[in-house]
Amino acid sequence: MIKLTVTGTDNNDEESNLPSRFFPSAGSGHGWFELEAAGGELPSHRELSWTLQQWNDDCVFMEYDSATGRGRFVIVDWYAPAAGTVIELEGAGDTDRIER
Repeated sequence: MIKLTVTGTDNNDEESNLPSRFFPSAGSGHGWFELEAAGGELPSHRELSWTLQQWNDDCVFMEYDSATGRGRFVIVDWYAPAAGTVIELEGAGDTDRIER
């Protein structure tokens, strides 16, 4: 299991009522995070991308530094969780289920 702590957000509050299919990034929530992995080993970029997609279908993985466990994601047409929110992600070890 991986614990993802949201460290900051930008939910584009001034443009939250605009659909992103017509106005790129409007209405989408941006979240910055820091990971804490069980056993101390952080997931690879590919593993974390897949795990975030399993957590929320509208979550797009933007950047990640596997050495520090910090990165950024976007939730399309929705809000990122508030800063301080801890999300427990399952399945990062299920790499055999990743489509290649």
